[in-house]
Amino acid sequence: MTSVTTPTVPAHNRWVLGALRTETGRRILRGLCGMRYTGRRTGRTVVLPVAYAACGTDVTVLVARAAEKRWWRNFEGGHPAELLLDGRWRTARGEAVGPERIEYPRLLAGYRAAHPHTSADTTAPIVHFVLTDRP
Repeated sequence: MTSVTTPTVPAHNRWVLGALRTETGRRILRGLCGMRYTGRRTGRTVVLPVAYAACGTDVTVLVARAAEKRWWRNFEGGHPAELLLDGRWRTARGEAVGPERIEYPRLLAGYRAAHPHTSADTTAPIVHFVLTDRP
């Protein structure tokens, strides 16, 4: 029998994710979405809020301080996920994109349009998501 594990989510992340399910919360926490995926190595469900930028069916997440984080490596080569957008979970496929990739400048420009404080000369990886469901 297969068991389904409930992810352990820190209290502050639970609060943010709960707020993102409400209209008021989304206005206050503009620029944040929830992300849920299954770890490739561990098989555990990971749920966390992330800063994002949306453009049509594309969603980008810049991985600030990437050397200190591991979650984004699950998306090297592509990996399914769910994103909490507009108060509901949407299915997506994400892929980690580094500065050596031809699409990186376009993705970074899109992210910077939503988050102007982002350094133009950053080389942080970006996880590029394409929504796979219909709204």
